[in-house]
Amino acid sequence: MVCEVCSKRHPTCLHEDRSNREQGAKREQFKGRVSTKESAQPSVSNESTSNRVVQDGNSVQTSAIVPVYVSSPKDPNKEVLVYALLDSQSDSSFILEEVADVLNMDTEQVRLKLSTMSSKGTIVVCKRLNGLQIRGLDSSKKVTVPTAYTREFIPANRTHIPTPETAQAWPHLEHLAAHMAPQKDCAIGLIGYNCPQALLPREVVCGEENQPFAQKTDLGWSIVSYVAPFEHHGDDIGISHRIIVKRVMPESTPTAKLKSEVHYVCKTQIKELTTPDNVIKILESDFSERDVEEAILSQEDFHLLTKLKEGIMQKHDGHYEMPLPFKQDRPNLPSNKACAVHRLSCLKRRFKRDQKYHTDYKNFMKDLMARGEAEKITDEELNNEPAWYIPHHGVYHPQKPGKIRVVFDCSARFQDTSLNDHLLTGPDLTNNLVGVLCRFRKGPIAVMCDVERMFHQFHVKTEDQDYLRFLWWEDDDLESSPSVFRMKVHSGQPPHLGVPTLG
Repeated sequence: MVCEVCSKRHPTCLHEDRSNREQGAKREQFKGRVSTKESAQPSVSNESTSNRVVQDGNSVQTSAIVPVYVSSPKDPNKEVLVYALLDSQSDSSFILEEVADVLNMDTEQVRLKLSTMSSKGTIVVCKRLNGLQIRGLDSSKKVTVPTAYTREFIPANRTHIPTPETAQAWPHLEHLAAHMAPQKDCAIGLIGYNCPQALLPREVVCGEENQPFAQKTDLGWSIVSYVAPFEHHGDDIGISHRIIVKRVMPESTPTAKLKSEVHYVCKTQIKELTTPDNVIKILESDFSERDVEEAILSQEDFHLLTKLKEGIMQKHDGHYEMPLPFKQDRPNLPSNKACAVHRLSCLKRRFKRDQKYHTDYKNFMKDLMARGEAEKITDEELNNEPAWYIPHHGVYHPQKPGKIRVVFDCSARFQDTSLNDHLLTGPDLTNNLVGVLCRFRKGPIAVMCDVERMFHQFHVKTEDQDYLRFLWWEDDDLESSPSVFRMKVHSGQPPHLGVPTLG
């Protein structure tokens, strides 16, 4: 749309004539004034302009924020005054990095996974402090925060800090004004429910319905309110907005440019590109991919990579041998052989109903034994502990109906636990498909290969193989007693050892 009056980018019906005097004049500061004016051309439109402006007054929202002194256990006499936001919905406590630097506490750098309303799993680099001590402004009792983390910024609103004026505004809280500290110019930290003693209410003062209440903790008094103590006149409290409403009247002789539809256009900034680097950057922006190498790793990811780096070794036959990536030490799991027997009996009934399924399953197991990827456990080793039995079943690929894949279900639970519960997940190191396709265009020839039974090429350490036991009929005789076997190779990506990789 181009205005027929001024040739600017807006519809003609929204054109507004402004004199030089009006454009050069300074805008007045309105306080709650609403003005209305009629257009000089009523045949074109009726215009109404309103201004809503911030009103003067104190904040009507306060929270459980109290001034406290924080100190280090190794130097309890050196204290720093901060505000503590008592948050019963946070499972962690935080202080600013500048406060931790002043206290000179022993810290450990960690990567923390934060979940908020706007981000589900943001990884941030911070420092961990242990044994932080806090006490109220007028109290000598110290509360120990087991673990706290540092942040460069804590999004707390200072206008929500309760003051003596907050208590004086309410008759039922007036007697607490002497216990409320004037607002201090200091940093703000957050105390979560990992320190329940700091959040424990010792005394509560309530008013009528929807009125503020005060609570006393070991750190002092705080007031939680959201309603204004003065009369509400209907105007919102917020920033100034200028709203223009026009009623457009059709012209007697509409121009040829008048359209029946009006389209709203978003303003877009345009930048002129002159260098080849900028042009290439714009052309590649449509194919931006996630950089796997720059993916942020969690503490568990680092733990898994460290365990594999320390435990991996190459055997004389060229295969790599790795331990199972346990979260802690090798767990002592309960005996779940009864669960494996039950699942095998269900599998046996299906074999009798589906002969093709039985034949394919039997051939897969024969091939598994022939390749040395599984072995039968001797009678002397049957009582070895710890041990875990893995149920198994067969699946077919939709595009390969004649090829079965036996899945070892490491997520099967027994007595509220499974093998996967004790294994580390590890980082996602899969290459991005867009990146793979783009790299195929770098050279004239692309080479693609497939590693047969890829996961089975990685062997499991001998001491961990008893966690991968399973039951099977040694001579494929369904009427005989099943024997105990164990996997000698990894059958999937840890800890999803039971997830089939088809195709």
